[in-house]
Amino acid sequence: MQRKAEKFIVVGKFIFVIVIIVFIAVGLKQSAVIVVVIVVTVVNVAIVAIVTIVAIVVVIVVVVIVIVVVIVATTVIAIVIVVVIVVVVVVIVVVVSIFIVVIVAIVAVGVIVIIVIVVVEQL
Repeated sequence: MQRKAEKFIVVGKFIFVIVIIVFIAVGLKQSAVIVVVIVVTVVNVAIVAIVTIVAIVVVIVVVVIVIVVVIVATTVIAIVIVVVIVVVVVVIVVVVSIFIVVIVAIVAVGVIVIIVIVVVEQL
């Protein structure tokens, strides 16, 4: 799932680059190009930052919980707790990945719509 998310992010960035090239090629007003570039950059940075922060938080939480469980007890209950926590973490990561993919898709669609509108106006 994580790999799929990464692929989508790469595709999203690729689309953004094409979008910028198209905007410049169409010879739009400079301000429009700048706005799009800024928006695209901010969105990209935000996505990467969110992914990174979530990953770090998840890792820290898992490590802390595992340490606590190991210190408290090595009973059957403790093992069950660890398993449950790991499952929960995996689910969270998958959900976050899907969420990121959806965001990238929405942004990409929005940008494509803008391009279509601009190109149509040029005609």
